[in-house]
Amino acid sequence: VQVGGLHVSPGAVHIMSDSLLTLPAIVSIAAGGGLLLIIVILVLIAYKRKSRENDLTLKRLQMQMDNLESRVALECKEAFAELQTDINELTSDLDRAGIPHLDYRTYAMRVLFPGIEDHPVLRELENVEKALKLFGQLINNKVFLLTFIRTLEMQRSFSMRDRGNVASLIMTALQGRLEYATDVLKHLLSDLIDRNLESKNHPKLLLRRTESVAEKMLTNWFAFLLHKFLKECAGEPLFMLYCAIKQQMEKGPIDAITGEARYSLSEDKLIRQQIEYKTLILNCVNPDNENSPEIPVKVLNCDTITQVKEKILDAVYKNMPYSQRPRAVDMDLEWRQGRMARVVLQDEDITTKIENDWKRLNTLLHYQ
Repeated sequence: VQVGGLHVSPGAVHIMSDSLLTLPAIVSIAAGGGLLLIIVILVLIAYKRKSRENDLTLKRLQMQMDNLESRVALECKEAFAELQTDINELTSDLDRAGIPHLDYRTYAMRVLFPGIEDHPVLRELENVEKALKLFGQLINNKVFLLTFIRTLEMQRSFSMRDRGNVASLIMTALQGRLEYATDVLKHLLSDLIDRNLESKNHPKLLLRRTESVAEKMLTNWFAFLLHKFLKECAGEPLFMLYCAIKQQMEKGPIDAITGEARYSLSEDKLIRQQIEYKTLILNCVNPDNENSPEIPVKVLNCDTITQVKEKILDAVYKNMPYSQRPRAVDMDLEWRQGRMARVVLQDEDITTKIENDWKRLNTLLHYQ
């Protein structure tokens, strides 16, 4: 360094590197980075492989779903064609004599007094004719009848069953004067609507519970007026629908105890487990005329003997009202082999299988 005429030498200056990373540290970082890169690559490979497996699984499931859909569609087409054929056969075989229309008297009694075959209104009453005539005159007085019904409904001891009986008896007495009964019913319904508004109940609850005499009278009134319509118009299609549903259900297994079926319309009554069965055709002889031609009847080998008898009775007595047919429990099913060999089939006999104290009802498969 020269300052004016002065020369000074400070010595040598060495510049040292200020690095914090040593060689071992650099090597460790490189190794860690390489390991991390390898892990990332492995994860990507595993993800790619998993994605490919998922895609393959999805494609396989899609193919299975497509095959299942095609199979179901084919079964539906076959079932629909078979059902159409069966309906045509059912329509052609079933003439109007087989549709069980009830006469008006029986129809009205079953609507008014269900479950009671011999009701007092059908019998001749002794020593009360004069009193009944006088009471009939009072019933034909609208003021008395309205007061009579309102007074009864005010009684706390007037039960639901009593309300139904009173409504049925009144409509029985007034069925010859339906115009008068309609006028009385209008007044009772008007009172019912007013009470519903006063209690601030929801309008949708009106006529739903059938808790009053008026509501029960309205039900009977509709039943009287619908008899002709049911007999001339709606009865036959409804009966054909019932027969078609019954026929379709009987094509699959039906549990003889619980009533569950393979082809049930109700999910609660559906047999979910797979049951192997075969359709058999029995050549049956009419018990009333053994010389008549044999009648072919389709049954299942998993049907119990009682179920088989019911199907045979449906085929033999198809044009006869159900109430006039013999009952299955009153008939025996006899299996004939040739002229001599005959076996009476039963739900329970000495050959019935018992598993853990549970009896298995005999089926046709049991006797094969």
